[in-house]
Amino acid sequence: QHEMLDNIAAIPGAVAAGFASDIPMDAGGNNGPVSIEGQAVASGDTLRGRRWIRVSPGYFAAMGTRLIAGREVTWNDIETGGRVALISEDFARELAAEPADVLGKRIRPGPFTQDDWREVIGVVQTVQQDSLSGAAPSAAYFPVLTERMFNAPIAGTSSDAFVIRSERADVSSLVEEIRRAVRSVSASVPVAQERTMRDLYAAS
Repeated sequence: QHEMLDNIAAIPGAVAAGFASDIPMDAGGNNGPVSIEGQAVASGDTLRGRRWIRVSPGYFAAMGTRLIAGREVTWNDIETGGRVALISEDFARELAAEPADVLGKRIRPGPFTQDDWREVIGVVQTVQQDSLSGAAPSAAYFPVLTERMFNAPIAGTSSDAFVIRSERADVSSLVEEIRRAVRSVSASVPVAQERTMRDLYAAS
């Protein structure tokens, strides 16, 4: 996946590229509770559900998602175990008056109590992930590859949406260049769909 992303990012006209387990308007995503280190849960209470999304380096830049505080995930984060996370602005404001004040706090998907904690390294704008109407889901973003997460020694993603920001988005030749970038790494990996974000928003 890393090599595919490097090849896609090298396509002429590519401004930014990344990949994620779920992208906006694509009717996907997993929901679950998120534990916050040091925050006790009263007996009988349940942790609030959040959207769990796995992201690669470069994903937020490619999507144009505004970084409010901190930084994005890097490949070094992933190569050293992926023990980092970003959260949406609405989530951050539940924890502190200013989003930057949550940097350094630690979270993990609950109720996986054997998982390692993940340091919050960034806060991004809250995204209308599901539709243009209704409330945007509160989200926690984890690296695409992590150690000691979801009760597994290592956890990754097997089906991802690659995103590319380019002024050539409406040029048909770009799709074939992306396909070649993927096939040059593995000819057996299928490219299931090609769509612009304009297409996805129009269908919402």
